[in-house]
Amino acid sequence: MLGTSLPFHWLLAGGAPLGDVPTVLNTLKAHGVKSVELRTVNPNTNPDDVLYAANLLWDAGFVITVHAAPKSVERAVDDVFIPLAVLLDHLRQEKLTIVVHPDFDDNAALLTTLADHRDAHGCPIVFALENNRLLPGKVDGDCAALVLDAVKNVRAAGYRDIGICFDFGHYLYYWNKLHTGEPFTLPCRDFFRHVVHTHIHACRKPDLRTHFPLGLYDMPLGEMLGALYHGYFGVYNLELDYPRFENLHEPFSALLTSVDTLASAMPIAARLYDSLRADFDAGFTQTVDALHAPSTAQGTHLAPLLSASYLFRTNGYLWGMDIAFRYAYHLCKTPHRLADLLGDLSLIVISHGHDDHFEPATVKQLAKTDIRWVIPHFLLDTARSYGIREENIIPAYPGTPIAEGPLRILPFEGRHYRPGTRNGLDELGYHISADNAPALVFPVDTRDYATDNLPDLPPADVCFANIWLGDSNGFAEDYTDIGARFADFMLHFSDRQILFSHLYETGREDRDMWRREHADILSAIIKEKSPETSTGVPVLGEIIKL
Repeated sequence: MLGTSLPFHWLLAGGAPLGDVPTVLNTLKAHGVKSVELRTVNPNTNPDDVLYAANLLWDAGFVITVHAAPKSVERAVDDVFIPLAVLLDHLRQEKLTIVVHPDFDDNAALLTTLADHRDAHGCPIVFALENNRLLPGKVDGDCAALVLDAVKNVRAAGYRDIGICFDFGHYLYYWNKLHTGEPFTLPCRDFFRHVVHTHIHACRKPDLRTHFPLGLYDMPLGEMLGALYHGYFGVYNLELDYPRFENLHEPFSALLTSVDTLASAMPIAARLYDSLRADFDAGFTQTVDALHAPSTAQGTHLAPLLSASYLFRTNGYLWGMDIAFRYAYHLCKTPHRLADLLGDLSLIVISHGHDDHFEPATVKQLAKTDIRWVIPHFLLDTARSYGIREENIIPAYPGTPIAEGPLRILPFEGRHYRPGTRNGLDELGYHISADNAPALVFPVDTRDYATDNLPDLPPADVCFANIWLGDSNGFAEDYTDIGARFADFMLHFSDRQILFSHLYETGREDRDMWRREHADILSAIIKEKSPETSTGVPVLGEIIKL
């Protein structure tokens, strides 16, 4: 989610440094900004003023975060909570992220003190401890390790919703000050696993002034954004300090340049998460309602969910393939209501044990219902541990047909292993057919596209082709060889219709994320080999008659 800090007192009155408040907010929304941080809510700030600023932003459609300013561990609770008292009583969002600077005496004590008060009063707050450019004694240095240590210690003590605010500009200051001429490196991966918020700004050289605009000063923005990887769900928050550069750059123009620079550099995963936040709940509900509408139609209707999860209605029989919601639990509401939304499915078919196909959170919800499950023989113990009752488990073995409802299900060995090896994961593919309905085939997560020794299956009308074009290959330009092998492999299963799957998977880094452009490349290769074969990419919210 794209965000920016705005001066707290400017939100109250407008004028310098940015101009008219409604005009600025409307323009920021038009540029894709969805979150605004109140900078800074000091200990002496009037609580009614905080609520006024927050309501202004909520009314304009923004999520808010807060930069607080506790002066010490002893004063932290009063310094943070008294100015926010009225706001917390009238909160109009599920959680509020509050950023605090480190306390050099005891950062773990600072976080623990704040968290104790939060938890005692049931406040829906996430605390983010910011790295800055100083070490204890106020000497230049990298305090990232100190911040990480404090956060890990507090979380290890059982506190939730505690993390790091990664300040890009402060880290750049430290690096440029103490590592001149050295190759740029970032904090350790463990640091980024604990990041829940960001402050993003440039560090101007040679005087190393921070909080300068993006797009006007050199910085390794892409590398720093990439380090957050696919598990970051927080705000990509600009933090500019206008008085520092207003004699060099017109403040509002510099803000918009920074917003556009950051928006163009944001990871694909971040844009995917924004899309899920905005569209998934409505699309999922629409899909479920459409599939449950009374119908006597014969045949099979398809409703895509996430990258490799599908719902089907075959001759009125409701079933699913590899239903999993993974990171959507962090972004959406409906995955938490699966027993209500999907509890009347008759059957779910599972291919293998990866979380985007067979996920504990999803299975444990649906295991409480009467759904029956086709489970590969190597996952039977796992299925039981997730709570699926024995009477609802249908073991699947390669080559052994299963009849369930109107469906004829033929499992076969999958190829979730690297070419020329058996290094990978146990997996079953499935050929699924019914009277008066198209035959479907699911080769599932294939890595070896060799066309020898393929299973002897009945003809299929539709092949669900999970895209994989090599490790860390998401930005490669030439897929000629592996794309041709992919096409030959999928055409073996069906030369009538191929539907691409595993696009925009919530759980992949950008370099491994398969996207619409990959499907277009593969579609062109398939069309060249088999002009009569139709191809497509199912999209959430569609109900497709196969």
